[in-house]
Amino acid sequence: MAALHGRRVQRLDHRAAATEKHRIGRPIMACRHHPPSPVGGAWLDGIGLRNADEFRVVLARHRSVRLWLGGHVQQKFARPHGRALVLTTPATCAQFTPLTDGGVMDLTPPGCRWLELQPAGVVCTQVQ
Repeated sequence: MAALHGRRVQRLDHRAAATEKHRIGRPIMACRHHPPSPVGGAWLDGIGLRNADEFRVVLARHRSVRLWLGGHVQQKFARPHGRALVLTTPATCAQFTPLTDGGVMDLTPPGCRWLELQPAGVVCTQVQ
């Protein structure tokens, strides 16, 4: 499992606060390789962000954070979390089958996700 170390959590908190202060009303997208919440597959959730609760608390503190983008799971995933939307993206190579207990390769072709975080905080996204 990976962790977002204390100083990085603090830096994230300070950066989000500064962005909100200087760009009032502008939405924020936070990106991290390991997703900030479980994705429903036991083996993928087991290699997630070790201190995800701390990460989520910091991001939830900032009203402007509207999108949390994570990688590492090699499958599409979308779940609301408070005011924000948590997304992951299919891989540009092999995919993992969603909701499995072990690493099962999927026959789904490579993919990508298009994102648009609009000024009003609306997230437009599509997986191709």
